[in-house]
Amino acid sequence: MTEKKHTALPWHACNNGECSCFSISSKHHPIATVEHGIWGDSFPTIAYHPNGAPYIDMNFMEYGEIPEEEARANWKFIVRACNSHYELLEMLEELLTDYIDVFDMMNDYAVDSYNAKSESPDDRPIVLKARALIAKARGETDVT
Repeated sequence: MTEKKHTALPWHACNNGECSCFSISSKHHPIATVEHGIWGDSFPTIAYHPNGAPYIDMNFMEYGEIPEEEARANWKFIVRACNSHYELLEMLEELLTDYIDVFDMMNDYAVDSYNAKSESPDDRPIVLKARALIAKARGETDVT
């Protein structure tokens, strides 16, 4: 099983995703806030009073806007995906093991009964894809 370094599950969307704060939290503390509305970066600049005295002025660089409906869907999706991650990973690993066992059993029968050519499940697209998804879910590949 993948080592869990993150905050313990389950995570919750505030008020089941109906709150205006867009907060994700655990039983004990907040974890994240989903971006919504206008988003960008705040940054300080040095400005000068008419008398020549410098002061720090905060500015905002707007990059875009995330509609509330989309942000709410993202918010709920993050919580559902995180809360089901380990169960789905475990189930995929079990299904892959069962698939390979059945494949090997049927392959042995075909070889013994019909003198068929022996095949390996390792080269089958479904096995390759399942293994790639498992590696991705375990964090053994890039996050992207």
